Amino acid sequence: MPKLLGSTQPATSEIGVMTEGLGHPLWPVEDTLSRTVETQEVLKTSSFDVQDPAGLGVALQVQFGAAETNQFFDVSSAGAITCLVAGEYSLNAKFSVARTGGSQGESQLYVRGLLNGSQVGDSVHTIIDSTRIEINMYLEAIRFLDVGDVITCEIIRDSDGNNSGGLDPGVPDVPNWNPAPSASMRITRLFLNE
Repeated sequence: MPKLLGSTQPATSEIGVMTEGLGHPLWPVEDTLSRTVETQEVLKTSSFDVQDPAGLGVALQVQFGAAETNQFFDVSSAGAITCLVAGEYSLNAKFSVARTGGSQGESQLYVRGLLNGSQVGDSVHTIIDSTRIEINMYLEAIRFLDVGDVITCEIIRDSDGNNSGGLDPGVPDVPNWNPAPSASMRITRLFLNE
């Protein structure tokens, strides 16, 4: 009969109640089988403003619309998103990057996410060589956030490119179509349902 590592009892007698092993506590097996990961959208906010950096090498903090507060997050009009309830969250930001002028050369644009003022994850980069191009860029992350953690995003025109480009909303000419935001943030809370 097989035995669990470090045990003298048969595996079948302990498999449902194992709570220790390999130097750290484990969830009882029967409990993990009845749990599922649930999601709850806790924030969806968007900006419909043109957001252009002031020049080459000058980062602009991205705004996500008007100031608002709910049970989970506080959003400032400057784009800082402060966590009010600790937990595991899925963060999804979308940016409508466009070049607005600068007929010569290529614009190199980067977007990044920051947590408490320090970059987390990779930057997202695009090169735009025309004044008539818009590209959607995305930042996505799943992170544990503590109360007081502040999420921000920035866009920058790299000094190795043309001094043009930024975030632009899309406004359709056809009736009954909503505009497309220049920047939006959607945050979903992840939790175990017992």
